[in-house]
Amino acid sequence: MLRRLLLFVAAIAVYAFAYSQSGTLSGVVKDAATGEPIPFANISVEENGRIVTGGMTDFDGKYSIKPIPAGKYTVKGSYVGYASLQFNNVQIPAGKITFQDFALKASAEILQEVEIRDYKVPLISKDATESGGTVTSEDIAKMPGRSATAVATTVAGVYSENGEVGSIRGARSEGTVYYVDGVKVRGSSSIPKSAIEQVTVITGGLAAKYGDATGGIISVTTKGPTSKYFGGAEILTSQFLDPYGYNLGGVMLSGPIWTVEEKGNNRKRTVAGFLISAEINNVIDDYPSTVGVWRAKPEVVESIRTNPLRLVQTENGAIIYQNADYLHSDAFTNETTRPNAENMQVNVAAKIDFQPVRNLNLTFGGTMDYRIGRAYSRGNDLFNSDNNGSYKYNNWRVYGRLTQKFDSNTGGEEEANSVIKNAYYTIQVDYSKTYSNYFDKRYQDNYFRYGHVGTFETEVYNFYSRGVDTTVNLEGWMQEVYVYAIDTFIPTTYNTDLARYTSQFFDYFSDYSLLRKEDVMLNGGLLNGQGAPSIYGMWASPGNPYTSYTISDANQFRVAASGTADIKDHEISFGFEFEQRKDSYYGLAPFGLWTLARNLMNYHINEKDLSNPQVMRDANGVYLDTINYPRLYNAATQSTFDKNFRTHLGYDITSLNWIDIDSYDPDEFSIDYFSADELFNQGNNVVGYYGYDHTGKKMNYIPTIEDFFTETDENGVLTRPVAPFQPNYIAGYIQDKFAFKDLIFNIGLRVDRYDANQKVLKDRYLMSEAYTVGDNDPSGLITNTDHPSNIPDNAVVYVNDISNPSAINGYRVGNVWYDETGTEVSNPNYIASANGIAPYLIDPETELSVAAFEDYKPQMVFMPRISFSFPISDEALFFAHYDILSKRPTYNNRLDLIEYYYIRQKNGDILNNPDLKTEKTIDYELGFQQKLGNTSSLKLSAFYREMRDMQQAVAVYGAYPVNYYTYGNIDFGTVKGFAISYDLRRTGNVTLRAAYTLQFANGTGSNVESAAAIIKSDQPNLRTTIPLDFDQRHNIAITVDYRFGGKVSGLPYDGPRWFGADIFANTGVNLVINSGSGSPYTKYDKPSNGSIVGSLNGSRKPWRTNISMRLDRDIRIKLASAKEDGRKEKYGYMNVYLDISNLLNSKNVLNVYNYTGNPDDDGVLNFSELQTQINTQNDVEAYRNYYAMIINSPYNYSLPRTIRLGVQFSF
Repeated sequence: MLRRLLLFVAAIAVYAFAYSQSGTLSGVVKDAATGEPIPFANISVEENGRIVTGGMTDFDGKYSIKPIPAGKYTVKGSYVGYASLQFNNVQIPAGKITFQDFALKASAEILQEVEIRDYKVPLISKDATESGGTVTSEDIAKMPGRSATAVATTVAGVYSENGEVGSIRGARSEGTVYYVDGVKVRGSSSIPKSAIEQVTVITGGLAAKYGDATGGIISVTTKGPTSKYFGGAEILTSQFLDPYGYNLGGVMLSGPIWTVEEKGNNRKRTVAGFLISAEINNVIDDYPSTVGVWRAKPEVVESIRTNPLRLVQTENGAIIYQNADYLHSDAFTNETTRPNAENMQVNVAAKIDFQPVRNLNLTFGGTMDYRIGRAYSRGNDLFNSDNNGSYKYNNWRVYGRLTQKFDSNTGGEEEANSVIKNAYYTIQVDYSKTYSNYFDKRYQDNYFRYGHVGTFETEVYNFYSRGVDTTVNLEGWMQEVYVYAIDTFIPTTYNTDLARYTSQFFDYFSDYSLLRKEDVMLNGGLLNGQGAPSIYGMWASPGNPYTSYTISDANQFRVAASGTADIKDHEISFGFEFEQRKDSYYGLAPFGLWTLARNLMNYHINEKDLSNPQVMRDANGVYLDTINYPRLYNAATQSTFDKNFRTHLGYDITSLNWIDIDSYDPDEFSIDYFSADELFNQGNNVVGYYGYDHTGKKMNYIPTIEDFFTETDENGVLTRPVAPFQPNYIAGYIQDKFAFKDLIFNIGLRVDRYDANQKVLKDRYLMSEAYTVGDNDPSGLITNTDHPSNIPDNAVVYVNDISNPSAINGYRVGNVWYDETGTEVSNPNYIASANGIAPYLIDPETELSVAAFEDYKPQMVFMPRISFSFPISDEALFFAHYDILSKRPTYNNRLDLIEYYYIRQKNGDILNNPDLKTEKTIDYELGFQQKLGNTSSLKLSAFYREMRDMQQAVAVYGAYPVNYYTYGNIDFGTVKGFAISYDLRRTGNVTLRAAYTLQFANGTGSNVESAAAIIKSDQPNLRTTIPLDFDQRHNIAITVDYRFGGKVSGLPYDGPRWFGADIFANTGVNLVINSGSGSPYTKYDKPSNGSIVGSLNGSRKPWRTNISMRLDRDIRIKLASAKEDGRKEKYGYMNVYLDISNLLNSKNVLNVYNYTGNPDDDGVLNFSELQTQINTQNDVEAYRNYYAMIINSPYNYSLPRTIRLGVQFSF
């Protein structure tokens, strides 16, 4: 039987492995009088009357029951001749062992007696192999805030600046992984608050089943279906309380779908049940400003829209300026909400449980987060907020989970003392999808409407000069060039504010003849595809539409399974996980299409056909002293766009008609008319894509890297397909969790395999293949050269000329450079040719070659995990862990062939690196926990982390064809810290959780681009250990709940009474206090181009403290009276609450300027060296006012106070 069981579980593990959100219940059943163990006693675990699972004690009275889905249960112990003992509200946290002993009293009664007690969560958990904390639904319901993130910030070691989860114990934020019901989150982790059963934050001691995380785990478990109907509704609003316009409505319903009568007793068993929870909220401003929002007064905006330009006569002639350049402070007002920033969100969580037999469970569930709203831009605040973009966002995930538990079905002594017990397996399949679309809501995918200013009717004139045409040997006025003069301008109906710029230009210069498009651009007018210039480079001018269109489509498919069995005292678990991602993207700059079309149209007919002069004569054949020339058709330079647009208009593609792009309605155009190369625009891309084609259509096949260079359409035009990014991830683990007396050990090994599943450069210095010392080159240069003895055969050869090499200048082995004598050199320029670095290329004509690429080499990481919990008494324990953690690359690791193709044009950008490796962390912790009394405990722990191979920007010097910037695994960091946690259970009216963390987080880079400025200043890839940006030395998190009892809670009321009434019955207040010292920044001695004062990140921002509060009252409402047929009274419950974030309306400083150390002033306006530059502005007073407004950014402060009033009803 054992062999069959292990083979069965192993077979399942080949296919999948699941992080089932379940825990274990263990304990001992004894005789209350004698203390003797009771063998073969029954333990049942029930949820709302539905038996979930159960077990039996062995000869020693011990039992262990698993898997139990995380949540709250009724646990009953029973045995013949004893009164049953029942514990209510037993909390089972995910991934941990909950201990509950039973002391049964002997009973001579025939009728079964049941003693009922309330379960008390132990102050010290014997299973302390993980660090962090779990917050249950009861606590969450009374806490301020609505998200799992808000809950997570109350746990020690979680760094938060503004309510978000940032670093966990000094790791970068991307090292934290979220799970919802065992599904690894991609996108949003938002779910309705009413659906949350518990939130678990693991900051250290990660079990082997967790991977791809170097910071921590935040795991959300949703509530499960029950055998009894229950539900509720909620309304929450900030109306009349704050100006931010928050309104929310929510519903939740759960209950049975199918019940059957159980044989042998009179109770029903729920075979299938459901739960659905949904919220919808609408908010005017979901990220309000503590310092307000500056806006131009409505009459000022209307004036600027109507008359955006002014004509100023100077000694050098007429000059056009923007009227907005001359507005002073009296033109603006400070308001409380951001304009045009509203959004709507729908949040849904649903679950169906199906249990056809006792030991087989199927769960199907999913969540959805759907949002629509405006894409806020701060630069638009003053004049242009009506043109904020719009977005759609949809993140959803579904899963199916099968759990089967194996019983020996023998009962009695054989079952209780079986070598193998609690054997079960879990299979989970889940699929997640995140879709987002940003656009101008008026135009959406009508791309040419975005930048349309108007219709320009243009006349073409010939310009002449005196000369002799040698073909006809005539002297006269010879046609020299074409002159394109605007005859008529008709403003657009799409972007009317933008069109006024050009209309005003023509109003000012209506008396001028032969006005060209160049004249329009030089004098304040706009052509199609051009936006109004910003005001002093700070604020957007009125009328500028949203200038971007993007689609992002990312999905994730996971199959996972695990098998677990208790073999004597060992819980052996092992599992397997497979994950496949597929990411696609399309991004377009619609404004650029107009300029691109204008440049591509007619380009092939701009030259004159000088071989075919047209001599102008009158009707009598008399020479008129004038010679014209027809346009010269050049098929080689005719663009794909030109051909397609001529075809659209009904012209032959070889026609010589000059076509004015700007004279056509925008709906005449299509992005399909362009080729991919034309949209690349010589590296100044108008479009970027992968998984889509260049026109924005989703691809239905996976192109290869060769296809990018060779695939053509039916006309022979290169289509440049780029595959979606499809990395995959496979992991397996084995873990042994066992208890030896009171010691709990957790020992495991995890193996992760990451495959970027794409091509990478064989050599990051070469975009095309080059000869090495061991090659036989056709010219004999290598074979006829006597190479230094220290140069190996795999060394790349560098020569004196790319095209015609005649001598070897040096060599390179990996990253090490050598001159021709074999002497190591620090700078590749020492071996460069006269025209730059010159590798000995196999094909000198090809700068980018498919042959330069190879498959990504999958990364394998072995990660041992060891942790233990050692109770030294019932009131104290030690715990410790040692973990190896790893994480796959997070950012900028997709092969971007477009970047490589135009690498010469992009030498100032930081290019993706498809060959990034996994990051690694070594994590240690040692701690001690002590009970301080019957209701409180204290936990102390010291931790250390060593972070390696983190991602950072690097420079690749000596690369061919150009030096470039990319990302590499070069960063390193350490974290040392000490944490104190205090837990006070309900004592009188007070519950308290408090944590203090002292931490020192140092490293060579805080994020992937910390070194960007250094490498772009031509400094080497220098690294020095400094305090990280999120190095918060002191962090305090306190959650305190003060609550009066009453009929609803069943606790005695001890509050004040007025006129005989318990005025505060069932009323309480919950405060969440987060306080921390300031994070570091670098001080400079000038506002710009200054020198560092002190050291990098050597200065500190001020402390910040945030207090959030929830004040609420529970009210019991009688729904139905007792009936004569025995039906009991029915009650509903209403909760009225006030939720206030940032109770004190503190203006916490998040960011400061490097010169002043202040959040509202960067020192520019008062810095003496900059006064000359400031005084050259069009209007100095206006400039100073604009600068002062924009420099005091709301993002430098925490969010202001928000107040919301809510009502919940449940039944």
